[in-house]
Amino acid sequence: NLQGSNIQKVLFNDSSLKETKFGATHIENCNFTNADLSDAIFKYSNLSKTVMLQAVLNHTNFIGSTLEQIVFEGVIENCAFENCSYSKITFQNAKIMNTFFKGGRLKRITFKNCQVDRLTYEFLKNGKADLTGVTIMK
Repeated sequence: NLQGSNIQKVLFNDSSLKETKFGATHIENCNFTNADLSDAIFKYSNLSKTVMLQAVLNHTNFIGSTLEQIVFEGVIENCAFENCSYSKITFQNAKIMNTFFKGGRLKRITFKNCQVDRLTYEFLKNGKADLTGVTIMK
C-alpha cells in the first residue's frame, strides 16, 4: 500500500507490485519496465515522466488520475482508464485487449503500432481518440 506517497526517481524494474494501491500518490521519473502491476489500482494519483515498457498490466485500474509523459508498451489486458487526464501519453508496440477507456480527452493519446480488440477499439472510437497507428486484431 503506497497511498499518499511521493515517489521520485525509483526503479521498479522487474518488481512485483501485484494488488498495490497507489491512492493519491505522486509518481515522477520512475521506471516500471517488466514490473508486474496486475490488479494494481492508481486512484487519484499523478504519474509523470514514467516508463511502462513491458510492464504487466492485467486488471490494472487508473481512476481519476493525471497521466503525463508516459510510454506504455507491451500487453495491456482487462484494464480500465477511467476519468483520467492525459498529456503526452504514448501507447507503442502494444496489444490492448478488453480495456476500458471512459472520460478524459483521449485525443491527447498517441498510438504507434498498436493492436486492439474490437471492444477496446469501440471505447477509443467513442472517446474520439486518434486511431492512427491502431489496427483491430482478428
